[in-house]
Amino acid sequence: MEKDLDMLARACQATGPAGYAGKRNRSRRPDPEERMIVTVRCLASLSRLQPDPPHMDFPEGAVLADVYQRLGLAPDPDVVAILDGGPANPLTPLKNGCVIELVPMVEGG
Repeated sequence: MEKDLDMLARACQATGPAGYAGKRNRSRRPDPEERMIVTVRCLASLSRLQPDPPHMDFPEGAVLADVYQRLGLAPDPDVVAILDGGPANPLTPLKNGCVIELVPMVEGG
C-alpha cells in the first residue's frame, strides 16, 4: 500500500490541488509534538471505513495520504476527496479542525 501511496503522490505533484503548488512550505519544520484534530466523513459505500468517533489525531505536517493510510484505504481515482469543501489530493496538507469527506464515484443515469 505504501508503494501505491508513493506512486500516487508523485503523480499528484505535477498538478497539485487548487491553490497548492505541489510542494510543502519548508520554511518551518513541522513539530511532531504538535497535533491536529481533523474530522473524517466516509460517505456511501465507504461508510464501512467511517471512524467512530469521526475525529482523528495527526501530527503537524500530515497530508491527506496519512488519512488514507490510517483508514486502510489505498489511493483510488474512483474516490473523491474533499477537504473543507474543496478538491484535495493525497499531498494536500491537513489543517487543524479541517473536515475531510471521502466520496466514491458512481455511475448511472
